[in-house]
Amino acid sequence: MVRHEPRRQSVRRRGGFSLIELMIVIVIIAILAGFLLVAVQNARTAARTVGVTAEIKSLEKAIADFKMRFGVEPPSYIRLHEQASGWTNTDVQTRTSKAILREIWPSFDFTYNGTASLDLNSNGTPDEVLDLCGAECLAFFLGGMQERPSIGASTLSAVRGFSSNPATPFIGLTGTRIGPFMEFDPARFVDRDADGIFEYMDPIPGQTNPYQYFSSYGGKGYRINGLDTANTVAGHVDDEMLRIPATPPPSQATMTSVYNQSEGTATSPATPYKANSYQIISPGFDGEYGFGGYCHPENGVRFSAPHDNPARDNGDELRKERDNITNFKAGPLG
Repeated sequence: MVRHEPRRQSVRRRGGFSLIELMIVIVIIAILAGFLLVAVQNARTAARTVGVTAEIKSLEKAIADFKMRFGVEPPSYIRLHEQASGWTNTDVQTRTSKAILREIWPSFDFTYNGTASLDLNSNGTPDEVLDLCGAECLAFFLGGMQERPSIGASTLSAVRGFSSNPATPFIGLTGTRIGPFMEFDPARFVDRDADGIFEYMDPIPGQTNPYQYFSSYGGKGYRINGLDTANTVAGHVDDEMLRIPATPPPSQATMTSVYNQSEGTATSPATPYKANSYQIISPGFDGEYGFGGYCHPENGVRFSAPHDNPARDNGDELRKERDNITNFKAGPLG
């Protein structure tokens, strides 16, 4: 008898993934990679935000050290005459600036120790009237005299503090010094308004605009639009915000208000943040400040009439402010 074994069906092995399966795998990998990229970018942004916040804390400490030394915080506007004779002028900017300098250095010698002039911005022409805005005051008073690698160079090599002689703090770059009040990175100094006095940028890679700084003058009040409070072309000479050339004032490239924590009404002013001290503002990752104005303590920047600039009532303008980093709110303004 012949026994017949049941025939086994041969099992075919598949040679690999089908095209559809491969496409599904590729799509899944792409989605996961996208999630990973977003997570990495968010982590990088968060880390850089923390870095700016930490540096703002260092600036606050430097301001506190300056105040401990001189009794006052740095102003956010001052007029400096390179020619000693300019200090005899009677305009309100000169008179106010003399009072500020006497408050910091009571024995300040406005004759520059008998010399005719000082090249305060090291550009080779010691005959200028220099109006320093808030951003420039922050760098100047915390850093001191600014040294260029050569006369008229467009960069700084170092900041040297001030002479320890209280009568002539602006004379010389050597000898016994007071300051700088913090460590500055020379590569981050910039002269955005091209007046020969430098400002200081935050550490965000590719940043193009510096920290803004506004003093409340010990609670006497912010004056971002100058001694005359005029937001007009004629009134801009003593404005405390940084104005960038080629942008006509009033301009979207500059701020027209400090940040307020209350909206105010037609008959009552808005209440600013840091009403008794100062505001420091980084333009954030987009390098743009926006106009400034009302910022809800929890919900971020909002347009509020009547005290905000009317041009701020625009989503694009508010967008510029959302990533600003300041000394009065944790993280970006939002």
